[in-house]
Amino acid sequence: MEKSGHLVKNVHFSTSDNKVWIFYDLQGEKKTTYQIQLLASTNGGKTYTISPTNVTGDIGRDVKAGKNKEIIWHIMEDYPDGLQGSDFQFLIKAHKEIPAINHQLLKYAAIGVAAIGVGVALILLLNGSNSSGGSGGFPLPPPRPAN
Repeated sequence: MEKSGHLVKNVHFSTSDNKVWIFYDLQGEKKTTYQIQLLASTNGGKTYTISPTNVTGDIGRDVKAGKNKEIIWHIMEDYPDGLQGSDFQFLIKAHKEIPAINHQLLKYAAIGVAAIGVGVALILLLNGSNSSGGSGGFPLPPPRPAN
């Protein structure tokens, strides 16, 4: 997993209308999607204990690399009485996403496996009446060799 510090650059923010606008550049492969997480610090980055939840923009799943990415934190929805602190900082974590399973393909694979199972069961049942003495449609095993 790549460290987010190598992927996220140029983080800065501004405030307006009870919102915090966080901007960043996400370096990486253009075809790759990333999972983006935002953390906040009120003590100059000594600790990042705040995980904003009312956010929109280039955050969460399926974010692609590029410049001037934007997250809008609706801070008053998370902290109606405001947030106390003297030196606000933001940490943006980015991790490559693992490609999602194609659920449609998985459904067709399951149908195929079920069809094969039914086919094998039919063969065993139909051949069961023609077998030579075995139970469940299987012939008897060969005798053991003499010592």
